[in-house]
Amino acid sequence: MPEKEFREAVAEFIGSLISLSEGYLRLLKAALAWGRPGFWASMASEDTRVVGAMFKALAIFTTSISSMPKVSTPEDLEVAEKAIGSCISKLRELLDELEGE
Repeated sequence: MPEKEFREAVAEFIGSLISLSEGYLRLLKAALAWGRPGFWASMASEDTRVVGAMFKALAIFTTSISSMPKVSTPEDLEVAEKAIGSCISKLRELLDELEGE
């Protein structure tokens, strides 16, 4: 592998770790709300479509992750890319629906 390709791959790797870290922080902040007083009472009184969207999002994500193969070949990467792309598309659609209500 040429040095330039290697540097680009390492830069992509580091950028991906930054994105994962930022996403994980957002997830932690969202999850923190679950422990706040009144969260569960709010959830119980919320529109069932909103609560359903939360569980649907979790189902979409876990199904997508569990359907991905161990990536060890370019073909495996293509399958993973399709699964992740589909997951992102479905989650964005769900978010758009939720924000549009």
